[in-house]
Amino acid sequence: MKYDGVHWWITVSIEEPIIEQELSDETIGVDVGIKKLLVASNGLVVKNINKTAKVKKLLRKKKKVQR
Repeated sequence: MKYDGVHWWITVSIEEPIIEQELSDETIGVDVGIKKLLVASNGLVVKNINKTAKVKKLLRKKKKVQR
C-alpha cells in the first residue's frame, strides 16, 4: 500500500498457470466494418454495440449531464 498524502493506492498481482494450446493451420479472413464490428470467414459475426439503442440513449444522457 502507498499513501501519497491524499489517496491510498493498492497494487495487486495474480499468478495464473499458462495453459498450452495446440496450434492449428486453419486460416481465416477478418472483415472489420461499421454495421457489424467483425465478420470472419468461418461464420463468426460480432455486433457493433455502439450502434444499439441502449448505447445511443446513454450517450445522449451523458451529453446532457455534461452540459
